[in-house]
Amino acid sequence: MGLIIPPNFAASVRAGRPTTVQAIIDGSDPTVAQTALFVAETVGQAASVEVMTTQLGGLIAGRELRPPIEMRPWLLYNPDMKKINFMIPDLIGAILQVQTLLLTAFAIVREREQGTLEQLIVSPIRSWELMAGKIIPFILVAFLNVLITLLIGSFWFKVQVSGSVMLLMALSLVFLFCSLGLSVLISTVSRTQLQALHLSSFIMLPAFILSGFIVPRENMPLVAYYAGYFIPLTYFLVILRGIVLKGVGLAYLWKQLVPLALFSLGVFGLSVVTFHKRLE
Repeated sequence: MGLIIPPNFAASVRAGRPTTVQAIIDGSDPTVAQTALFVAETVGQAASVEVMTTQLGGLIAGRELRPPIEMRPWLLYNPDMKKINFMIPDLIGAILQVQTLLLTAFAIVREREQGTLEQLIVSPIRSWELMAGKIIPFILVAFLNVLITLLIGSFWFKVQVSGSVMLLMALSLVFLFCSLGLSVLISTVSRTQLQALHLSSFIMLPAFILSGFIVPRENMPLVAYYAGYFIPLTYFLVILRGIVLKGVGLAYLWKQLVPLALFSLGVFGLSVVTFHKRLE
């Protein structure tokens, strides 16, 4: 939130003339925006009461009493403060997280349970070709789900994408590599699909809670707030909200893209090495 105080504010207050202060609020998250709006109005009312108290003293001396300060809020990005406008971008991140973790891990573990993974190992294909064959279909399905979510959000819920759809897809691919890397790591240590489900839940539940998907991170204790920086979904949600709601580009999103890319390279690289050693 930012306050715009006119240059003649102090002179108008001293002269007893009405003056206006504008509060510009980021309304993309209705919960945070409602709190900021309440605080702005409270501050404006408190200042008005203080000024009116001074003017009452002047009224006794024959001065005219006028309304002192008017607070005019301006909500950006989500002026109606609809929760659905904030949830649609978050759902994209949730869908990518759940799908890549569960489906990819289940697919590889199911191959091991059925004994078909050993048959693939002795075949002429290389380990990286086997891994690519397992994850590429889920990448395509994930992008299809993103497009379906965007189309439903645009045509049914009237949530328009303010930024570049191509940029959103490109940055979604970066996040996908991180989620796919985690799913491959889960599949290498899981013997059964039930184990894979438990390990996936152990990753997904903290990610949804600490990333700001459910509650704003600013309302969390300091330990939980800083723990969110170690979760890739935290950065991806900021990217999604920035592109869908605010229409910003890499000039503003690079601070989120850099740590997300580092997470993705590290996790995906570790998963490739672990998967390769497991096949050997």
